[in-house]
Amino acid sequence: MKTKLFTILVLTFTFNIVFAQSGWFFQTSGTSIYLTSVQFINNNTGWTVGGYAGTIILKTTNGGTNWTSQTSGIGNDLNSVHFIDNNTGWVVGDVGTILNTTNGGTNWTSQVSGTSGNLTVSSIHR
Repeated sequence: MKTKLFTILVLTFTFNIVFAQSGWFFQTSGTSIYLTSVQFINNNTGWTVGGYAGTIILKTTNGGTNWTSQTSGIGNDLNSVHFIDNNTGWVVGDVGTILNTTNGGTNWTSQVSGTSGNLTVSSIHR
């Protein structure tokens, strides 16, 4: 009886481990540049930022299957992204960088961070 119970517990535990992570899928961003932050506002629409010797902002509208590059207009690395809806969002990064968009990332506007020198803004949240 103890052996049968032990076998059932081991099988239950094994199935839970195997199937618990079945919702994760590898997706490619289409860039070899490191990415530092990602945010989705729904199942389909999301942004990711990063950079190395320049800035990268990528947007997806199909759950991460495809990503399109957006132009920030700056050369600083970006560290964090936060959107509150399909249109309005912010990204922050090195050298006090703060950028804002009101059209889903088609255009980005620089905002004054109030930092001096080479301070890094590493995270943003509303």
